Amino acid sequence: MQGILQKIITLVLLSLAFVTMEASESIIILSQETTQESIEQKLEEYQKIIKNDNNLLIIQKEERFRAVVEKFPNYFILKLASFQESKNLTFAYLILKENFPKAFILEDNTIQRAIASSSNKGEKDNQLLWIAIFSLALIGILGLFSSSLQIKNIIVRHKQMQDKQNKIEAFLTNMGENIYSLSKKNITYRKVSVDKLSDGDIEPNRELIDKKLFDTTRVMINFLRLKSKKVSIIQEKFNFNNLLNGVLGTITHTFEGSATELIFEIENTVPKNIVGDPLHLSEILTELLQNAMKHTKKGEVKLHVSISSGFSSGDKLQFKISDTGGGISDKGLEMLFIPRYTDTEEYKGLGLYVANELVLLMDGELSIESTNSIGTTFLCSLPLLIPKTSDRRVYRLPDETYTQKQVLVYDNNENSALAIKKMFSYFHINTEVISPQKFNLKSMNLSKYDIILVDINNLTKSKITQIRDIRKKQPLKIVHLSSCFSTKRFIAHDYTDDWLEKPISQERIYE
Repeated sequence: MQGILQKIITLVLLSLAFVTMEASESIIILSQETTQESIEQKLEEYQKIIKNDNNLLIIQKEERFRAVVEKFPNYFILKLASFQESKNLTFAYLILKENFPKAFILEDNTIQRAIASSSNKGEKDNQLLWIAIFSLALIGILGLFSSSLQIKNIIVRHKQMQDKQNKIEAFLTNMGENIYSLSKKNITYRKVSVDKLSDGDIEPNRELIDKKLFDTTRVMINFLRLKSKKVSIIQEKFNFNNLLNGVLGTITHTFEGSATELIFEIENTVPKNIVGDPLHLSEILTELLQNAMKHTKKGEVKLHVSISSGFSSGDKLQFKISDTGGGISDKGLEMLFIPRYTDTEEYKGLGLYVANELVLLMDGELSIESTNSIGTTFLCSLPLLIPKTSDRRVYRLPDETYTQKQVLVYDNNENSALAIKKMFSYFHINTEVISPQKFNLKSMNLSKYDIILVDINNLTKSKITQIRDIRKKQPLKIVHLSSCFSTKRFIAHDYTDDWLEKPISQERIYE
């Protein structure tokens, strides 16, 4: 039965296409009224609906449709013209159908031809016009029926949007109650006399509450600034390496002592100076990296930065943050960007919500790929303004003899070692990466290198002796490599010259 119905619909639509023989746009007929007063009342009713419905406002922004009143000899029509995307057309129709039960979908050029016909042919043609209108309405209803699966998906999407909005409102309510509770406790502690603080029990609690109150208030302010559209994006020239150093400082302080390897892999095409919004870009990277670190107790988190160019889209700054954590379930992905307050008095999803909103404000894109037990990858793409060609490459070595140096990188993490090698390649310095097994071989000759980057805690006694012997005969620079999260203090030895914390930036190598 359904197959026969679809064939009939197809034949009718094809016949209509042959009659019109021109491109058309879809419209929604909301109401037909006999007086101007009643049609203006319907128009006012529509304006109230769209003002209070965020979903309709989003569709209107995409489609740029508008409400129009058409006047006929004996009646008035209120229509929305016009729609390009069938998905937005159907979504708007379903929302407005609740308040305009007689609404139906129509092709724009068809109704215009019918209007012209009614003006020229009198009452008989006017009857034909109504027949045409109701016939097209029937076609629209049948078309909607045949694509019922698509309509169901749109309804589900609408419900998901409503659920998301309800969760955000609940989040704000919980956050407000939390601030009220913390403020009340804070006032109570401050009323306690000084002599009662000698027991050492109340003062620490007060400090804890002060900190928690500050953090909660800060979180709410950032959230509300985004929700109230108080965030403005600026465009200014900044040093990208300095931005990365600032992000690294925040991450290092938060995850001190972590066993996770943090890697920065910056392609050589990424310029030192970039034009954009450094403050909000820093917030985006910080939130994404913090999320990756939280889900990776040990293993690695890598930030890969590159430039993509396109003739139509222009240059874009591409960020890829990948981790080797446990991954995120499908249910977790659905809740990822929705801020919420848990039973353990923690705020979940707020950082990623802020990052996602900032990316959208900067006309960028943020997507996620995750597999259980393998890891998660965030892909962030932002429009980029690159300064003049002469200003792109600024790290230039003072002497060409530096490029003749032979550098050896020995690191337990191969990906970290390869990222360091890429940093050195920016300066056209010949760099070799070696495995721990090969490095510790007795036959391994270190005398052909000028600089060796190595965690000195991994050096065997025989290798230390070999290094000391080589340094007596020729200059060999040993640079100690350590993680930025390491709590071990660097102790200088007679066989070491300098030290570097991973991840390494181009600017640090230059220095």
